Amino acid sequence: MASAEDLPPPPASIPGSLPVTEIAQGMQWWRIHRTEHPPVFFGPPKDQPPTYRFDAPGGEYRILYVGQTLSAAFVETLLRNPRIPFVERVELEKRSSSLLSNDHALKLVDLRGGGLSRMGVDSRLTSGSYTRAGQWALALWAHSDQPDGLLYRSKHDPNHICAALFDRASCRFSVHSTHALMEIPHRWAPILHAHGKGIA
Repeated sequence: MASAEDLPPPPASIPGSLPVTEIAQGMQWWRIHRTEHPPVFFGPPKDQPPTYRFDAPGGEYRILYVGQTLSAAFVETLLRNPRIPFVERVELEKRSSSLLSNDHALKLVDLRGGGLSRMGVDSRLTSGSYTRAGQWALALWAHSDQPDGLLYRSKHDPNHICAALFDRASCRFSVHSTHALMEIPHRWAPILHAHGKGIA
């Protein structure tokens, strides 16, 4: 439930044009995902409630979460609680990393700077209540500009850029590589070290 300190809900319709950033075809994106799921997976699964920040409140759309770097995807997936000084080994064992690229150009609502103010919101959209974030994501999805998704800074490490992509026809991806995380510890061990985390 949202609190009094949360971002206000979106208006019935967001006026004007959205602050959109154009992403060229072929941009590379990274995913950290459960190995049981394919690299390109728009969630949550049908008949399951919203789980993550920009998931649709009532299943109006599905979302694919990606990072511009492996570090971005790793931090957003496995370093979500800064108070815990380690990642459980089992969480690494059941996940893989995949490198993707978008097959079509994308129009993403840019939530990284002045565009927030243009829409009447602030950084609570990317760091506050999931309930409010889901309501705003739905309003942006329904806007007449028909954006393909949202571009934002990682809550857990603002140096990294992530995207939440709607399951529109333009959001199609090629998979370039997939590796179980335990096969590539040399890729993610420095990320753990940089954030002061170990393995339990």
